Amino acid sequence: MALLMIAETYISRMEEYRKNGSDDEWFFAKLSDSLLENCNPSSAFDAIELVVICALEESEDDLFYYHIQFIIRLGRKSNTSESPALLKSSVAALYKKAVHLGDSHSYSVKELCAWFRLPFNKRVN
Repeated sequence: MALLMIAETYISRMEEYRKNGSDDEWFFAKLSDSLLENCNPSSAFDAIELVVICALEESEDDLFYYHIQFIIRLGRKSNTSESPALLKSSVAALYKKAVHLGDSHSYSVKELCAWFRLPFNKRVN
């Protein structure tokens, strides 16, 4: 699946979820599994930055969590712990948003930093 298809499909389906919800408690797992099933490592890596932008713009705590988890899954699928430039420069903003949405989300950002070998610095400018 091409970069834009992965990111656009993910964002589109998450917007549908935002508007309509889902009776399927496995919605996110099924969505991410289906998007990553035939995704090659390069496409997964390239899709990360678009999902980072999505996470930075998110205002709902549960959707923010899903975005962070999808970024981690994209990282794993990309088969590298190298982090895209936008992700590197956005760690502080992601942490700030996590604290704003509920401090428990900071653990997701910490998990993301661990995968991508980024420093987890709680200081936010």
